[in-house]
Amino acid sequence: MYLTLSQLQAPPILNFPFALGPLREALRVINVILDCSECPKTSSTGMMNTALVNTLMQATAGRFRDVVDSIDQEADSATSEGKKKRFDLGVADQATMHLHTGMPDCPGRFAVELEPDEWRSMSKRVVKVEVVGNSEAQENSLLGLVEKLEKRQQRWHADPEKTEEALRLMGINRCAEMAVKGDYHCLRFTGMVKDMIDMMTW
Repeated sequence: MYLTLSQLQAPPILNFPFALGPLREALRVINVILDCSECPKTSSTGMMNTALVNTLMQATAGRFRDVVDSIDQEADSATSEGKKKRFDLGVADQATMHLHTGMPDCPGRFAVELEPDEWRSMSKRVVKVEVVGNSEAQENSLLGLVEKLEKRQQRWHADPEKTEEALRLMGINRCAEMAVKGDYHCLRFTGMVKDMIDMMTW
């Protein structure tokens, strides 16, 4: 998890589409941490898990925003230079995966030449699937994982034993009092990630 976070915080060196590789790995790591069966056993490890997931989600959202911004910059640059943009496509059907060669003459790979704004739109649609999902893959998108965290936290807070232990650890402070009322501090961070997603321009 710390290696993934470190990689996300490093200066970006890859543009679309290659920048999506590390981000997909980050989403995979987030999903693994969310499903950890050991962390919920105590409030202290549960709170650490939640803090780490929130941090990783915010870093991932920030890097997705950088990718979207870089797409705009590339499209604007091509427009100003009067150039078209190449968009590479591939067939990912499991039934024909064995036909892929990984070479320039691969029968499952082809490219189209697009106007800069067309390339911008197509590229952002690819990124958007990773961020908010689609009808086939929403649960593994960034937004899908945020919603998964929200449901998990609500389920944890609904457990009287966990609430009692958390109050014992933190004492009756303002955060604890708000949690008793259903205003969970941990979910405020997920709201920040949602705001970052909402501000992305598709």
